[in-house]
Amino acid sequence: MRESGVETVGEATIARSLNATAMDGTVFTVGILTGTAASMDRLPVIVKGLRIVGNSTDSVADLAEATRAIAARRIVPVIDRVFGIVDTSAAYTELSAGGRHFGKLAIVH
Repeated sequence: MRESGVETVGEATIARSLNATAMDGTVFTVGILTGTAASMDRLPVIVKGLRIVGNSTDSVADLAEATRAIAARRIVPVIDRVFGIVDTSAAYTELSAGGRHFGKLAIVH
């Protein structure tokens, strides 16, 4: 199984995420809290054969519409396990193990 990382901060931490990701791994970029103009050393990407995958979460209006539809239809997600914020590492370990959970793995503060 390939080791992957989730990059949620952006400009300030992309280099750290690239360095922390294992050979042949993937960095999923899902946040830009510290900005979008990251300058990064591409050497870890080349040497480790990394993939960088972006994700768009759509607009606030789309989220509001989805939330209304979920509430109107009384949709309740299946949650396999809940982790505390201090157990985030364990949650990602469980997720990366693949196939051991049924439903969502939730991280709560």
